[in-house]
Amino acid sequence: MPAAFLNQGYRTAVVARAADGSLVMKKQELGGAWPSTWQTVGTFTAAGSPAAILDPALGRIVVVARASDNEMYRVYETEQGSGTWGEWLRLYENPGDPTAATAATDPAIAPIQNSGGTGFVVVYRNRNNTTIALDRRFAAPGGMAAAKVSPSAVSFAAHLIPTPKG
Repeated sequence: MPAAFLNQGYRTAVVARAADGSLVMKKQELGGAWPSTWQTVGTFTAAGSPAAILDPALGRIVVVARASDNEMYRVYETEQGSGTWGEWLRLYENPGDPTAATAATDPAIAPIQNSGGTGFVVVYRNRNNTTIALDRRFAAPGGMAAAKVSPSAVSFAAHLIPTPKG
């Protein structure tokens, strides 16, 4: 299942998993046309469908996907609109936390507005059928104001959402 999102200038972008598990992207051009070729999104092999969003605070594309180890990983563009990708990192690093259970579903992403400002949340279910919501945070206050914030300064806070009854 491909992921579509709004890119800079209200143009659409699409990320998909290729047959070999690599992730590829197409971004609509200024005039509305689509390029004929797909761009590879870093060096990563996905086990499922990706999710993507233009980080509302940073203005850079972030792609999230589940790997063959059933952990969630993410990658950011190195600069706004560059099409160059940084290092794939685990979405959430805290082995002692019960939310660190491996993913059983592919991720979904949605923009949010909270007390920390604009951001986004990544949602998936773990192997215990618990819904995990991870919202993007910055390591230092005011960090989102810096246009060149490092992806290592970005972290994700986990929230367990109770399983629906019924």
